[in-house]
Amino acid sequence: MIALENENVTANGAKVSIKKGMVTITVPERVQPKHTATVTLTKKGEAQASQITLTRKADKPISMTLIIQMMMLAFGGVILLATKTDVQKIPNGVVFKSGMVATIAIFGIAWMSDTYFSHAMPQFKGAVMEIVKDYPWTFAFALFIVSVVVNSQAATGVMLLPVGIGLGLPAPLLVGLMPATYGYFFILNYPSDIATINFDVTGTTKIGKYYFNHSFMAPGLVGVVVACIVGVMLGKLFI
Repeated sequence: MIALENENVTANGAKVSIKKGMVTITVPERVQPKHTATVTLTKKGEAQASQITLTRKADKPISMTLIIQMMMLAFGGVILLATKTDVQKIPNGVVFKSGMVATIAIFGIAWMSDTYFSHAMPQFKGAVMEIVKDYPWTFAFALFIVSVVVNSQAATGVMLLPVGIGLGLPAPLLVGLMPATYGYFFILNYPSDIATINFDVTGTTKIGKYYFNHSFMAPGLVGVVVACIVGVMLGKLFI
C-alpha cells in the first residue's frame, strides 16, 4: 500500500516517488527486464490498483561507425605526438583544405540525394521489381540501377536476390552478377567519390561538363561489365 502523502517509498526493489499525484518509478540496475511490481495508489479513500511492468533498457553495443571515428582520431593523435608535428601548420596544408571542402560537399550532395531517393524509394522499388518480373533478362541492369540509388551492395542484394530466386534464375547466374551491385560511381553522390575529387590537387580526377562524364565512369563501367562476365563464367564452372 502506497499513500499519496508519502514522497519516496520502495516497492519490490524499485524506488517510487509521488509528487502532486504523479508517480515516478526508478528501476535499480539489479532489476532484470520484465520484472513486475504491483503498486496500489490511494486517493480520498478510493483504492486503485495497477500492475506495472518494470523494464531496464538493454545496453547497446557501440556502432561500427563510431568505433572507426574513435580509432581514426586516436591514431591521428598518436601520429601528431610521434612526429612532433606543429599543429598550427595543419590548417594551412593542402590535405586539410581539400578535406574540409570535401566535407562540405559531402554534406550538401549526399544529404540532398539521400533525401530525394528516400522519398521516392517505395515507388522506385516497386517499378524495378515489376520490370524484372516481366523481363527477367533485365536482372543485371536492375541490380546496377538499384545500387546506384541505395548506395549499398548489401541492401541491393537483399532487395533483388529474392526476386531473382523467385523467377527461377540459376544460382551460378545470380552469384556471377553480384558485381553489378556496385553502381556507386554512376551518380557522384557517394562521399568517397566527392572526397577523391577534392583531394586530387592535380585536377585529373574531376566532374565533366555534362556531370555524367566524370573520371569514375569509364573505369567503373569497364570494371562492372568485365567482373560480371568473369563472374558468370566462374559460376558456371564451379557452382
